Amino acid sequence: GSGTFNQVREQVMVAVQSLNPDHDSRVEAIDKAEKMWEMERKLKASNEFDDELENFVGNSNLKKSGGFEEVERIRKQKDEANLRAYFGPGFT
Repeated sequence: GSGTFNQVREQVMVAVQSLNPDHDSRVEAIDKAEKMWEMERKLKASNEFDDELENFVGNSNLKKSGGFEEVERIRKQKDEANLRAYFGPGFT
């Protein structure tokens, strides 16, 4: 009878009470995980941006120092200077 019902009710109450902190810590864990994923995502995005920026700046520095075009221009000047030296000033 009622003794069994009280025992069952007691067990249900204990089960519910033990679930509550579980639920809170689960929600907390999920929150923490989501925050970590968000941070990780931002960090990854920021790293990709840094890499992109580094590449861009790197390429810009190459252009500032002349890069391929500058090397080619100097080579051409030297060729012309060599031809002038060889064939005389009026050649090119």
